[in-house]
Amino acid sequence: AKKSKAKLIHEIHDMWPLTLIELGGMSKFHPFIVLLQIAENSAYKNSDYVVSLLKYADQHAFEHGLKKDRFAYIPNGVVPNQIVEPTETTQAIAQKIQNYKSQGKFIVGYLGGHALSNSLDDLILVAESMQDDNICFVLIGDGVEKQNLIQQAEKAHLDNVVFFDSVPKTDVPYILESFDCGYIGAMKSPLYQFGIGMNKMFDYMYAGLPIICAITTPGSPIKDENCGISLDSGDTNGIKNAILTFANMSEDELEAIGARGKEAIIAKYTYDKLAKKFLDIFFAN
Repeated sequence: AKKSKAKLIHEIHDMWPLTLIELGGMSKFHPFIVLLQIAENSAYKNSDYVVSLLKYADQHAFEHGLKKDRFAYIPNGVVPNQIVEPTETTQAIAQKIQNYKSQGKFIVGYLGGHALSNSLDDLILVAESMQDDNICFVLIGDGVEKQNLIQQAEKAHLDNVVFFDSVPKTDVPYILESFDCGYIGAMKSPLYQFGIGMNKMFDYMYAGLPIICAITTPGSPIKDENCGISLDSGDTNGIKNAILTFANMSEDELEAIGARGKEAIIAKYTYDKLAKKFLDIFFAN
């Protein structure tokens, strides 16, 4: 890159090798980790710009060699106005959710992976404590923890939790119309000090959903746009109170919260606007 005078732009998605240290329990002195650290330092030192989905990764990059004015936060986003006829399976799922709503249930929805990192066991515990409330918890997706979660719900004899298989990405906007609020959670991890960038967060926002976000992190688009309630990871009592807060709001109040998220997506987080930010870096000095 230096010889050809090409611009070198390094993009951070996950924090390597820090992820292996914090989540994998590897020593920072392990030869493989040392090699990765040398590579990371080199990338920061030699890049013209570093781009990241994580808003607060800048200080880490600076500490490892990046020049102070060479960091850009460019998050995930959405492709707006995708109109696709949903599959029959997705329509059937939406109809089942609508049946719960017709019974007066308030729908707390989660759509995404079912892994340990998503802390959906916390949501099952919350559901267990809310069996006498008029709340239905809908979990859509697949993952290694799904069967364990189903067993956890069955063991507690929960009739307020329902599971559905994943839906195609193009059907996501359609199915999110069935939710009253969206849930996002994660295990507590030092890695979230750099921020969060889950695709489902932007999908929820674009759908105009009020969001409950139980992740210990210094900030997020949810906080920035005031379109939901932010809590620490594992705060099951806080999650319960947040659900009750939303469930006791009027439709107009819920729509106003969700509208702030959707307006922010349209203004800042569509891929045409995010691509423009990338182009600006390509042509920056």
